Amino acid sequence: MQTESEAKYASRKDYLTLPQRFGELTSVIFILLLLAFYAYNQIENTGFFTSKFGGWEMLALYGSISLSLLPPLMRAKIARRNSVRPLEAFCNLFFAFSILYLLLVFPFNFAHFPDALPAFVRFMFWWLTNDVARILIFLGFLGALASFITNIVKYGNFKLD
Repeated sequence: MQTESEAKYASRKDYLTLPQRFGELTSVIFILLLLAFYAYNQIENTGFFTSKFGGWEMLALYGSISLSLLPPLMRAKIARRNSVRPLEAFCNLFFAFSILYLLLVFPFNFAHFPDALPAFVRFMFWWLTNDVARILIFLGFLGALASFITNIVKYGNFKLD
């Protein structure tokens, strides 16, 4: 239960300033770059996606990335955090199940992950193997579940003054 001063503080934190709204739009740009990176790998057939990467896998990958655009766009538009939390929680849950599905099917070959990057940065990914990627993907699954729970709890506990 929030005290009155805690409720006032939460209310002030709920509103996004202009720089924060700009930050939300910046995150949209990074999400679009990520989407373009995977699309490029698929279109150019770099070898990153294996023959297991079919329709359901595309839906899981591109669908979860595309859905992740909605929360920052909505926060930027309405300049509020809490109103967007149910949508963000849904996106977190969709992402968690998508990433779990992709982990089980694993239609990737991470030896080819840096192939779509400029040559001068490829060396930075020498350590990224399929085994390491599986661990990172599993951690992403756990993080998405934690974000889902956090957003639901914050939404449920939020009170305006």
